[in-house]
Amino acid sequence: MNTARLVVGELGTNCYILTDEETKTAVAVDPGADGIAIAGALDASGYKLKEILLTHGHFDHICGVHDLQRETGAKIFMHRSDICMIDDPALNFSAEFGMDAEGGFEPDVILEGGETLELCAGQCRVIHTPGHSEGGVCFDFGRELLCGDTLMRGSYGRCDGYLGSFEKLKKSIKILFDLEGDRIVLPGHGRTSTLAYERANNPILSDSAE
Repeated sequence: MNTARLVVGELGTNCYILTDEETKTAVAVDPGADGIAIAGALDASGYKLKEILLTHGHFDHICGVHDLQRETGAKIFMHRSDICMIDDPALNFSAEFGMDAEGGFEPDVILEGGETLELCAGQCRVIHTPGHSEGGVCFDFGRELLCGDTLMRGSYGRCDGYLGSFEKLKKSIKILFDLEGDRIVLPGHGRTSTLAYERANNPILSDSAE
């Protein structure tokens, strides 16, 4: 599995493209904008997009999904608790930024957390990590951990959105820190990190307030 990062949208969201060289297939994680451009780039490179994984339902992570699915036919995976956010600007954070964003799609596979997914780019485990949103999830591929806005380099996601909870986020990140071994942490915004670095340096477990 190879991983590439695309920075998309006004908030600089990290969209990750996971590819399998043998089958020339791909997975997109959090295509928050530029769905048509992402589809075109994959097609030009000879890859077929098979799956779209969403870490949560905020607009900057989902607004490229409709166009990307329309162009590719890829299946959409999303946690049950964030489905209500897709087309509601008040819930998906877009209203706070003066936008009226609607995702315009329905997930094909509804996640609960705890599943093991057999994807074209490899196997991953779904870890339910509420706090930034109620339906936040991380995708654990063993070597790489795609965290959305749950865990970022030296930081963590804000908790003042719909059903956000700082206490839940702390518990979620502790679950990630308790994973055996190290992982490359691929966050929803900013630079790549590692679990080892975050265990030693992230302030989340010592912070007492949002």
